[in-house]
Amino acid sequence: MARVFIALILLLCCLPALAAPRVVVSIKPLHSLAAGVMAGIAEPRLLIDGAASPHTYALRPREAQALHDADLVVRVGPALERFLDKPLATLANRAAVLDLAHVPGMTLAESGEHDGGALGDSEHLHHGSIDPHIWLDADNAALISQALADRLAHLDPVHAERYRANAREQQADIAALDARLQRRLEPLRHRPFVVFHDGYGYFTRRYGLHMVGAITLSPERVPGTRQVAEIRRQIVDRNVVCVFSEPQFRPALIDTLVRATQARVATLDPLGADLPAAPQGWFQLLDGLAASMHACLGAQPSP
Repeated sequence: MARVFIALILLLCCLPALAAPRVVVSIKPLHSLAAGVMAGIAEPRLLIDGAASPHTYALRPREAQALHDADLVVRVGPALERFLDKPLATLANRAAVLDLAHVPGMTLAESGEHDGGALGDSEHLHHGSIDPHIWLDADNAALISQALADRLAHLDPVHAERYRANAREQQADIAALDARLQRRLEPLRHRPFVVFHDGYGYFTRRYGLHMVGAITLSPERVPGTRQVAEIRRQIVDRNVVCVFSEPQFRPALIDTLVRATQARVATLDPLGADLPAAPQGWFQLLDGLAASMHACLGAQPSP
């Protein structure tokens, strides 16, 4: 009898945890924010790990199963994870979907909406398309945190106050990091640089950095010979201090672009490919971007 009583107690204690929503998140920065909001309740499932690109991702069977079992799917929206459109309509047709680009108050910018757009590729600028890298703006990250807490509280009222308390703590941490980055990056505001693809506009606008432009609008579009020559000319003419590559793509093109120029080469990663899938991931991601920029832009180019 005592064993039955203990088993019942354990079962009752576990019921709230069992009732927690099954959450699937598309990319690591969003997963980090979701994990922080869900801390102490459950862990969200990450779809895209490592250096894979959400622009061209193909679901594996276990990921398709996770979508089928999900209560909530979190993504930026079709502008980034278009590969999810069909699976969400079929596999995850019973799940709630949180498209973060549609959250009221979210700061949205057009692709190429900075100083230079795609260097040497002005004829392919697609004005009107949304830059989906919304998590790189601290105010947007705080809105994402709140949107996650509100949706989770609706799905799981038992833990509603815990979600909201976690979100308040996370938003305070976001504000503190934002203030530190403002101070750290302020001396670099007039140092011109080029990025590999048009994915950093939210970050550079937030901190007033001088991004001359991007090598390509899309990671899947490689510039041709004429464009490479034009980009090299602009690197020289505009006194570009640093050209940033990304870990997902081969560095050979970057090496070609900076050859016989004074520009330095460094790496930026907007997705946190090498970071752990954990609540601190978003913070480590932005800290890492700032550290890479400070290391490359803070040094004088080689003569």
